[in-house]
Amino acid sequence: MRNHKYLLLALLASLTSACGGSDSKPVKVVKTTKQEAPIIKPTPTPAPTPVLEAIAWATGKSALGQTIILDGINSQTYDGVTAQWQWLQKPDNSQAIIYNANTLKAQFIVDQAGDYHAQLTLTDSDGKSSAAKVEVAIAAPSTNQFPLASFNLAHNSILINKELELDGSASKDPDGDKLSYLWKISDAPKNAEFTLQNSTQVRSTFAAQTAGKYTISLTVNDNKSHHTLSRNLQVVDSNHTPTILRIEQSESEVYPNETVYFTTYAEDLDSDPISYKWRVVSRPQNSTAILQNALTKQAYMVFDEVGEYLLEAVVSDGLSYSDTKRAHVKVITRPPTPNTNKPPFFLSTIKVSENPTPNSPITLTANATDPDEDPITYRWVMHQKATGSNYSFSSTTDAEIELTVDMTGWYLVQVYANDGQAESMPMATVVRVK
Repeated sequence: MRNHKYLLLALLASLTSACGGSDSKPVKVVKTTKQEAPIIKPTPTPAPTPVLEAIAWATGKSALGQTIILDGINSQTYDGVTAQWQWLQKPDNSQAIIYNANTLKAQFIVDQAGDYHAQLTLTDSDGKSSAAKVEVAIAAPSTNQFPLASFNLAHNSILINKELELDGSASKDPDGDKLSYLWKISDAPKNAEFTLQNSTQVRSTFAAQTAGKYTISLTVNDNKSHHTLSRNLQVVDSNHTPTILRIEQSESEVYPNETVYFTTYAEDLDSDPISYKWRVVSRPQNSTAILQNALTKQAYMVFDEVGEYLLEAVVSDGLSYSDTKRAHVKVITRPPTPNTNKPPFFLSTIKVSENPTPNSPITLTANATDPDEDPITYRWVMHQKATGSNYSFSSTTDAEIELTVDMTGWYLVQVYANDGQAESMPMATVVRVK
């Protein structure tokens, strides 16, 4: 029993010591300092990198002698970027040159059938580049060309029972083949009565006994292909007052001492002869300009003073007068002539005489003008000729020359216009000698 007491006392003493009893030390509390979040500065946004992208295409008529535009104007560029066009491929024997090759918009003249591949390369000052390719396919000329029907109506309307002459002599075949003609009334009022004489001749005669709208057609045939042209005609049974459809004037704003032409387009539904009359309604106080050809379809006047001019036209069929139509012209002071020269340019394509044959002179006519009114000389060049052929020009500097060749085939001729200071872009034509 005594031993049990000693054991219990020892156990209690052990537990008291573990709990700290009266001699346990206090727990020390350490205060920590609060840390602040670091300040993050924003990184500057870099400037956008400029875009360099070549974009190119071609426009123009895909045929021999035509000018093809190489257009890279929509390319994305920036300062310091240079442009360069170059050939990747062109037909055998082609001597085509890319004009303005160091600009975004260049051009070349087609001189051979086949494929033309050109590349536009853009390069900046750091050597960065971008390229785009353009492909143009030119088909060989057909051995037979379509004929072209051509005729005009003397009047847009006629009276019942009045004959109308139809003339198809202006129809042509580019190859010189003989043509056959067929006139038809392709559309007419229901139950219409009409006559069409000599319908298979180059000239025919039409008359209608029924009023209404008629469509007259002419078909020409060269035994290989054909072409049809149609025109509308109104047949009426009573008189109508003529009408001025429109007035066309060559200019509306001019400088002193320049000429303006006025053309009257009128219509009489009865096909009666039309007379014309022009007059000056108002003009500047000191003007003494005279209206010329005032009783014709086309009048003109040299405007002598700065200011506003008003002209008026009226037409008559002998029975009644139309409503008047007016034309307005403003004459302004001529600005000082700039010192910079402007190169000449061509007003039309080269005119070639019909049916060229070997060893016979072929007339070639160029028509150029100079914006500065400088005298013009011409430079004719044989750009491409039939293989093995010989040729000669009667002159290489005149506006109209004669070309003589000794073989049939295709000949590509170019001409330049020069005002003594600058030369124009070339004008080209293809001459087929048969």
